Formats: sequence, structure tokens, C-alpha cells
Amino acid sequence: MLGVRSQRGFNIFEYQSKEICRRYNVSVGTNVVAFSPSEAEAAFRRLGGPAVVKAQVYAGGRGKGYWKESGVRSGIHFVKSSADARRSAGEMIGNHLVTQQTGSDGVACKAVLLSAPVKTAREYYFAILLDRATQAPVVIVSREGGVEIEEVAHSHPERIARIQLDGIVGIDEAVAGRIGALLGLKGLALENGKREFQKLWKLFVGTDAVQVEVNPLTETTDGEVITVDAKFGFDDSAHYRQKQIFGYRDLSSVNPHELRADKSGMNYIELEGDIACLVNGAGLAMATMDVIKLSGGNPA
Repeated sequence: MLGVRSQRGFNIFEYQSKEICRRYNVSVGTNVVAFSPSEAEAAFRRLGGPAVVKAQVYAGGRGKGYWKESGVRSGIHFVKSSADARRSAGEMIGNHLVTQQTGSDGVACKAVLLSAPVKTAREYYFAILLDRATQAPVVIVSREGGVEIEEVAHSHPERIARIQLDGIVGIDEAVAGRIGALLGLKGLALENGKREFQKLWKLFVGTDAVQVEVNPLTETTDGEVITVDAKFGFDDSAHYRQKQIFGYRDLSSVNPHELRADKSGMNYIELEGDIACLVNGAGLAMATMDVIKLSGGNPA
């Protein structure tokens, strides 16, 4: 499906997101990226204990995915030894992860991120997005973190809260307190959470982001609030200001059809049907696909 876009954007890998977080002093725990099984083995030793190995791909839903070549389940593995880290990385790097957000061919994995586990008390969802309807930034939060937010929105929409922000003020002390209250943070976790929310706002503005999604945002047993997994999207009209961020993009990991569409200022989304769609808006795209499905076809 091809769509004309008014605002273009691109995503980066999780390990790159955490590099950006560190520049804004956002708490992300301890993480080491590896580009080969031997580097993963060394990274495990550097972390000094059990680790979570996460495939670095341009797709969500990694935990529920599977590897096309081997059939091994999940793009997120927990390992207890350097040998396990090496084996797990070997199952990921150079292979293709299939998730709900990819086609049946999956997406290639060229790196893994090893993260030290955190002592989790609770997990939350936190995001700052640009609301196209109001042309203003909004915060979306939920106490249901660590799961697909789409599932929560479908089954329990009342568990998702939304705060429209003033684009100038952003997340100040008062707004950060409201967010903490919505998430049920208390005591030390509330104070740490308020600081993290304000840091994430500064990151959102400072990087020309259109999406800062943290899932899960984790409260630890000792009251820390940590960005365990983050997904960022950026407005690529700001490439002249954000040269380092735009230098992160791995074009070899992007569908060549997406690159071709990008050159014409369009978005390309790969679907598995056989009837192509060319649309100029999300609403029209959904309506067009509905009509095709109702008529017995499959959109592509």
C-alpha cells in the first residue's frame, strides 16, 4: 500500500534509542550491543550475570515472533551463561524475525542488545506523540505495561489515559505529577518518575521526535523508574538539525520498496494481498481496505 504523507518519519533500533536516552540522562539500565555471537558472549561477561538478549529489528512484537529460518520462537531470550548468550545471538543474527508487524518474509536481524535484568515491581506504558487532530503533543499512559498497547486499547480502553500538553510548557513539575498519579506511583518511585518524565520531554523536543514510546517503563523494587524498552520516531524534515540521529538509519535493513517510495515522499506498507492501494490518508486507507475485503479481495 502506498500513501502520500504530509510528515515523514523514520525509526531507529532500540540500542540507538538508548544511546540517545543516555545523552538526555534518561535511566535505561545497563545495556551492551553485539553484532556477532562472539561479541554477545563478551557482552554477557561484561554485564557479569544473567541477561536479556533482544533482536534489533525495525518491528514491534518481537517477543511473540518467530525466526523464519529455524522456527525458534521469540526475538527476546533470557540467558544465564555466556555460552547461552552466544547460542541465542547465533539464532538471531543473520536470520529473519517474523512478527505481527512484518510480512511472512520477516525482517533481517544484524545485531542484538544484551540488557541486565531489572528487579521489577511494576510495569507501565508511557508515550509522547504528536496528535494530528489537535496539532499538539499528547502523553498516553497506562498501568498495563509490558504488553501490546493495542491489545489494551481493544479490550480495556478505560485503562489508557491521555493528557494533551501545551507545546511550550510541555511536561513540567505539575504535569509530571499528574502523570505519576495516573500511573499510581508513590513515594520514591513518584519522585524518580517525575524526573524521568521531564527528561523524556526534553528528549522529545531536543531530537525533533514525533514518537517517544516506552514500553515497559519499569518501577523497580528499590523505587527507580527505568526505560526498559523504547521506540522512537523522528520527523525527517529536521534532518539538517539532527545529522547524528539520521546517520543511525541502516538502509540495508529497510524494505527496498519503502526506500523507493521514500524518494517520492510517500509511505510504503507491505501487505500480503494482491490488490494494490494508493491512498492519501489513513482514514481513506482503512476504508479502501475494508471495501476490498468486503468484496472478497485482499489488499496489498
